Amino acid sequence: MPSIPSVSPGNVRGLSDKVIGVFEELFGTVVGNEKLTKRGQLHQEAGTKRLEALQHQATATKESLKATTAEQGQRTAQKSKESA
Repeated sequence: MPSIPSVSPGNVRGLSDKVIGVFEELFGTVVGNEKLTKRGQLHQEAGTKRLEALQHQATATKESLKATTAEQGQRTAQKSKESA
């Protein structure tokens, strides 16, 4: 049975920052509050950075797993060669 990936609060934070930022920027623009508009833009930037960091982390994990799999394959091949 396939496992269901877990979602940690840290992973959700990047997306929530972007959503909150959009609403803050929109509301700030509508009511003419430049401070709120700027805060919304900053929230969106923070969310983007968090999501980019998660993407880099996922890529690093994938590459690490590929390397581990390759090492295991090499060990298996070496053991087969030694026992022959």
